[in-house]
Parts: sequence; structure tokens; C-alpha cells
Amino acid sequence: MLKIKFKLVQKNWITLLQTLYALFSRQRTPQRYFYSFQLSGFQKFQRKSKIQQEESTQPKEEKKATEKPNQEEAEKIIKDEQSEGDLPPKIEKPQKKKYQFTYDPKSFNPQDENQKKEKQQSDQEEKVDKQENQEEKQEKQENQEEEQQQQSQQQEKKKSQFPQIDFSKFTEYLKNPNNRNYIYMFLGVTGLASLYTYLNMEEEITYTEFLKNYLETNQVSSIKVYNNDNSKINQASIITNRGESKKLILGNVDHFLENLERYQTEKGVYPEQFIPVSFEIQSNEIVEVGIFGFSRLLYLQNQLKGSIGSLGKGGGNDVFGFGKSNVKQFGFEQNVKVKFNDVAGLDEAKLEIKEFVDFLKKPRKFKEMGAKLPRGALLAGPPGTGKTMVAKACAGEAGVPFFFVSGSDFVEMFVGVGASRVRDLFKQAKAKSPSIIFIDEIDAVGRKRNAKIGGNDERDNTLNQLLVEMDGFGTDTNVIVLAATNRKELLDPALTRPGRFDRSIDITLPDIEGRKQIFMVHLAPIKLDPSKTMEEYARRLATLTPGFSGAEIANLCNEAAIMAARANKTYVDSHDFEMASERVMAGLEKRRIISEEERKTVAFHESGHAVASWFLKGGHPLLKLTIIPRSKGSLGYAQYLPNESSLETKQELLDRICCILGGRVAEEIFFGQVTTGAYDDLKKAYDVAHSIVTKFGMNENIGYVGFQEGEFQKPYSDGTNKQIDDEIRKLIEEQTQRTRLLITEKKEFVNKLASTLLEKETLDLQKIIEVLGERPFPPKSNYKAYLEIKKEDQQTTSQ
Repeated sequence: MLKIKFKLVQKNWITLLQTLYALFSRQRTPQRYFYSFQLSGFQKFQRKSKIQQEESTQPKEEKKATEKPNQEEAEKIIKDEQSEGDLPPKIEKPQKKKYQFTYDPKSFNPQDENQKKEKQQSDQEEKVDKQENQEEKQEKQENQEEEQQQQSQQQEKKKSQFPQIDFSKFTEYLKNPNNRNYIYMFLGVTGLASLYTYLNMEEEITYTEFLKNYLETNQVSSIKVYNNDNSKINQASIITNRGESKKLILGNVDHFLENLERYQTEKGVYPEQFIPVSFEIQSNEIVEVGIFGFSRLLYLQNQLKGSIGSLGKGGGNDVFGFGKSNVKQFGFEQNVKVKFNDVAGLDEAKLEIKEFVDFLKKPRKFKEMGAKLPRGALLAGPPGTGKTMVAKACAGEAGVPFFFVSGSDFVEMFVGVGASRVRDLFKQAKAKSPSIIFIDEIDAVGRKRNAKIGGNDERDNTLNQLLVEMDGFGTDTNVIVLAATNRKELLDPALTRPGRFDRSIDITLPDIEGRKQIFMVHLAPIKLDPSKTMEEYARRLATLTPGFSGAEIANLCNEAAIMAARANKTYVDSHDFEMASERVMAGLEKRRIISEEERKTVAFHESGHAVASWFLKGGHPLLKLTIIPRSKGSLGYAQYLPNESSLETKQELLDRICCILGGRVAEEIFFGQVTTGAYDDLKKAYDVAHSIVTKFGMNENIGYVGFQEGEFQKPYSDGTNKQIDDEIRKLIEEQTQRTRLLITEKKEFVNKLASTLLEKETLDLQKIIEVLGERPFPPKSNYKAYLEIKKEDQQTTSQ
């Protein structure tokens, strides 16, 4: 019984292992092992079922005798079923040795058994290796064949002149009804073009036929000679009396016309009755019609798909989107982070603009009192004073959407675009009201309308639309318009009237206290010298920078930080700020080689300026003098401290002209000749003298008048113009003589200062005082503050 079980188990496991081996060794026909395994299982099931039936009917003694016939009968049944097709055909297996389990301790040798197993394993591994090698060879051959096919295909493609077209996708393209319509349209256009050319085809005749059949019989009504630029062959159209057109090829047009004229004169035809000849340039009508049809086809396709809107901002309905405004919206919580605390040096402007913030935050309080919300405010002032910053701070404090747009964004080459953009801008602002619209450089679109000269119709239309949106029918919305301009006098009066721009806020250059506050803001992120506080730096720099705007102050602080970083310093000190101020005002130093004669001329020229400003009360106090050339074109540089007072007398203006002419007069006195280095001084002197005569009413002969010159015409006659020129020339000559007397009187100081300047090249205020002495006039407020700062610096250096 033990032997039988071992045989069955061994047989089943061998069949299963063969099946798995066939699968994992990538053989192509592992089914035969599977079928054999299935058949052996089915046979065992049939045999077992029949044996159980016979055992139940037969006695135990007959079991041994009937065991063998039952197996034969089962095999016959299986063969019959296989022949009928119920079972798959039995695949004959190779005969294998059947091992019987007989235990004999004397004959059993484990080493022999191990050797046999090793041989069997080695044989199986050799077979597997052979099969794998064969499969690898087959794969290599297949890969080589595929590569050869690809190379041959590529060579065929290179040989072919035209690219291969996959016409199988053409049917898929036609399934789309839109594509089908485009193809029909294209075919229709090309068909019309071909029909047009066919109908206009002319019958060609020879030159002899033209002479005999048409010219001699007087059947020619007119001749059209075509000059084709794309071909060297010219042709003519012979128009007969019947209206027919014949084509004639011409070799030489001039020769043809000479023969035609000679023939007609020989026939006695008067020149007035010659056959009319016209010349035309022949164009390819097929190409023109095809280009027109193809462009029209593309336009319709893009219009249907809405892709034209991608070129602009209006989509398919608004062609190219020119009517949309180029507005940039700032959301309150995300982008508008500027507050009034960030705006320094503009206390008066902030007080006026804060009223708009109150209107936007608490409109009910003002409406209950019967007050109306202001329409807008006009911010006017020089460039860089912080007009845009104030508008952003207003939106940031109010917490409302902020729309920013430039005045030049409304002006386009197409008529009506500006007005459309104004409407679109206010439409967006009204949808998100309360909101603020800021129009920067509004003078680009809001200039005065002048009916005398004509004008720009597009700009006028845009201005009219802006006027209507700000104060017209249906404009009662919580939208405030803020606008900035550098030239308030150019704006149209209808734009600046109350009801549109209710407030006009002048943002001027900051005074010394305002500059100090601005410096405090811009010095905060800079690493300063710890020996001085930030407030001391701000006070010192505010004194040195009269007339600086907020943008120039920010640039000065940035330049000082750049210079300190370039010099590998650990912090920014006072020297860096002084060098940065000189760079901003005069440019970089240029250490180029100049001749000794040029250095001497520049030294006496700058010394003449310095002496005139030092000994004239109306002159600006001198702070620094140098003869080192600068990048802005000046060979020398003198730093003055201008007066911050907005009021000047006539004597102060005359003293300023003398200070300007001091350099040229010094050249004339010490060298006997003048150079071209004073051309800028002459321009400055003329501007001051022109203002005295024409603007300030300080000339006795011209009188108390102030002429405001326009862009294209002068508001006075030619006689008055000549009188103004004479007075300006007279005024400059008088001040030149006055300057000459002053320089002659102070000749020793000029000579001494020039020699010291040639030796040192740069003189500060302390060196200038050592040469010229103290200034013989009481110092003004800003100059006095500067002197106090210098004394503090001397005390710190001495300690």
C-alpha cells in the first residue's frame, strides 16, 4: 500500500513540475504537460469510482482478480470518449522509469543517489541553456530584420521628394461638421477662382495674324500692353471693334510701338486718330483670389472658434479686444499694503486725502448731514514727489479695490478705442464699488481742447467720455477718481472743475523736516555706522539735500549702500552718503588724463564761480569745490547749498546771474580769452534774465506784465519780442560788467583759491574758509544748520 501511494504522488508531482518548468522556461507549447496532468487526474477519478462500485457488489476475494480488467475497461472508455470529442486527445508522454520503494539497508548507498541527482540536474540545466541560447539567437535575428526594415523605410523617405501623408486620418477629419464646412468653403473659393480665370482666357494670335486680319482691316479698337514683373515675356490684349479680346505675345515693346506708329503714318492716319495704347502691370489673378479666399477662410475659422479674442482681451465678439481697458486691479487684502504711515514728508497732502478715506469708510455719516461724496481729487506736483504713493495709501487705508491705469493706455491708433476703454474701466469699478480709480499722467488724455489749431479727435472723444463718466447721468456711485499730473496747467477746464475733480492737492518738494522723515523711512533697512543714530544721519542728509524729491532721496540711500558693499565694508558711514550725493548730482568721477593747461583753466573757472557766490549776498553758499571731471560732462564741480525760501527779490536774481557768469569772467581776466566750457553758464544766465523780464515784471521798460508763452505762438507782437530781446541782452551785459569788477577786486582770492585747488584737486568747506575767510553775510537757516553739523563732526574727530 505504501508503494502504491508513493508511485501516485511521484507521478503527479513530476507532471506538475514539468508544467511549471515549461511555463517559467518560456517554452511555446506547455499545454502538453497540462493536458497530461489533466488526463492522469481524470483517469484516477474514473478508476476510483468504478473500483468503489465493484467493491460494493463483489466479495473481497474477487478484488485481486478484477483489479487489472477494471483498469483496461477504464482506458477503453477514455479512448471512446476521446474519439467522440468529449475529451482532448491524449498526448503520449515519454516513458519514464518507475521507482519502487524497497528498503534494503545493505544495498542502499546515499552517495550514489546524490550523484544520480546531480547528473539529472546538470542534464536539465544543459537543456535549459541550449533552449535559452536558441531563443536569444532567434530574438537577435528578429531585431536585425526589424532594424533593416526601418533603415530601408527611412531611405525611401529620404529619396521621396514629398512627405508621406496619412490619408486614413482624412476621413476622421471630415466627420467633424465644422471641418467639412471649411473644406467646402475652400473648394468653392478655388472653384470660383478657376472659373474666373477660365472665363477671362484670351485667344492667342500671332503677329502676322494681327497685321493681316486685324490691323489692315481696321478692326483694332484699342491695345493694352501688360508688363509682367515675374516674367521677361510681355504681352498685349488686342481689343476689336466687336469687343473681343485677343492675346498677342510681344518680343520687344518699344519695337512693337515703333512699328505700329510707322504703319499708321504710312497709311495716312492722323496722330489724333492713332489706335489708343495703354500700359498696365499684369498681376496673377489666381494667386490674388486664392490669397483672399484663404485669408477669409482663416478669419471665419478663428471667428467661429473665438480665437481672435486671444490676440486681445475681448473674445470672439470684440475683435482684437481693443475696447477693453488695460486696468490693473489691486485687491485690498493681497496687494495694497501701503498705508499712510509709509508715506513720509507729505503731512498736508495726507490731511486732505484722509477725508476721502472717511467718505469711503463711513459714507452714512456724511449723507445724514446732506453732504455728497466727492467725485475725485487731482494730485499735482513735480516728478518723484509721491503722488502714486499717496493714492495707494488712500486705497490701503480705506480697504477698497484699487484700479490703476495710465493716461497713455487710453490712446490707441484706432478711433473710438479710448472711449470704449474708459467705459469698461468705470464699469469694472462700479461693479466693485466702493472703489478707487487712479489715472497716472492724466495730461496724456486730458489736455485742453483747442478749436483754432484743430486737435486730436481720438483724444477729444476719450476726454468727453471721461467727463461723462465722472459727472453725467447715472453717475451716483461710490467710485472716487484720483489722478496725477506734472503739468496741471495743460488740463482742460471742464476736467478740473468742481463736480469732477473737487479737490486739487498740490504735492510739492519736501522741506528739511519732510526730507528728514523720508530719510528715516529709507534708512531703516540699511546697516548704518553704530557710532551715530539713524536720526542724526537723517538730519545731516536732509541738510545736504535741498530740493531733493522722495524718489531722489531713495536713490541716494540705495547708492550709498551699493558703494559700501562694493568697498567690502561692514556698514554704511557718512563718507558713503557724501559720495552718493555727489554721484547723484554730478555723476561719477572720471580719472582721465587732462593736460596741465586744461586743469589750470578749469581751476580758475571754478574759482571765479566760488568767489562770486562767496562775496555776493544773493549767491548760494559754497560747500565743496573740485576739478575732477565728472561723468555728466563737467570738467569741474562746485556744490552749493540753495536757499529753500520760495520768495526771491530782484537783487537776489541779479546776484545769481553774476555767480553764473563768474567762471567765464575769470577766464577772460586771467587768460585773456574764453573757452567753450561756459556754454551751459550762458544758458542758465539767459533763463534767469528772461524770467526777470517776461514773467516776474521786474523790468522798467517792459512794465508789470507776465507773458505766458504757448506751444505754437507767442502772446505778443514782433515789436514787443524785439524789445524783450534787447532788455535781456542789456541786463546780461550789465551783470557781466558788475561781475568783472568783483573778480578784479577779489583777484588775489581767486588766484590763491585756484592754486590751492590745483594742488589738492578737491576742497571742502573748511579748506574754503581757510582760503577765503568767513562769509561776510549772516548765515541763513539751512546754511546755519549745516555749519552746526560740521562743528559736531570736528568735535567727534578730535575726540
